[in-house]
Amino acid sequence: MSKKFIISDIDLDGAMSYLLFKWYYKEPIPYKTCSITRFQEWFPAWYAKYSDSYDEIYILDLDVSQDHLELADKEKVFIIDHHKSHIDNKTKYKKAKGQIVEESSCAKLIYNILSKDKNFKLNQYQQLLVALVDDYDSYTLTIPQSRHLNIVYWNFQNRLEKFEAFFGYGFKGFTPDQKRYIKYHEAKVAETIKDAPHYAYEGKLFDKQFKIVAAFASSYINDVADHLIKDHNADCAIVVNSETDKVSMRRGNSDFDLLKFTEHFFDGGGGHEYATGAKISENFMTFTKLFQEI
Repeated sequence: MSKKFIISDIDLDGAMSYLLFKWYYKEPIPYKTCSITRFQEWFPAWYAKYSDSYDEIYILDLDVSQDHLELADKEKVFIIDHHKSHIDNKTKYKKAKGQIVEESSCAKLIYNILSKDKNFKLNQYQQLLVALVDDYDSYTLTIPQSRHLNIVYWNFQNRLEKFEAFFGYGFKGFTPDQKRYIKYHEAKVAETIKDAPHYAYEGKLFDKQFKIVAAFASSYINDVADHLIKDHNADCAIVVNSETDKVSMRRGNSDFDLLKFTEHFFDGGGGHEYATGAKISENFMTFTKLFQEI
């Protein structure tokens, strides 16, 4: 069997993507989790030193095409990703191979690929775990436990190792300690949302009618954004962290073009079609003058 190495995103979807590979091959696979911003810092030196030790190097759930395509475009590299921004650039690869297909999550894409093998069968608990991760990563949020799973995941130290330790056989519920942490976390999020004024803009943007809701928060950014979308039926949620001068944006269940919005209103920044981030810009500050406090 060929020797494999996996590089996956640091988030929940990246962890699930790795775990699916382990379930399929029925053995541990060496890995490293990495954010897209850190990829350039370590991959070139790692590849030069260790690539000869592996036959296949998988990059999962990371759009390396925007800034690091030349680094990842290697003969041994197999890329599997679901982000629309990556799909637009996939023809630029000359050496790397893989599957870059639009899907609700990378985990769902990998599950679809591996399921073509009739010998690959997941039990009900494994299927539920994949569904939870897909529900959260796509920000569909129709399964209550998906948000809670993400809360638990980001509380882990050595996240992928802990994720595998607790959910390596699928999702069978949370431990008492995890339930207590979820309750504490939800209380802190509710407190943060209650203390933060909300602002809204309803009008045309890129020739379409949208509702955008914004708030200030320095912690629990993802959760605040999720609540803004849910509580106000927003097409887009914007969370401004005045302590870091960063703006985090999340798309609701609509066709709001978050990448286009980020490119138009910010100098730099980026992400994917469901979530983006950038530094506060003059263009964005001008746009916020159209918002009214709710």
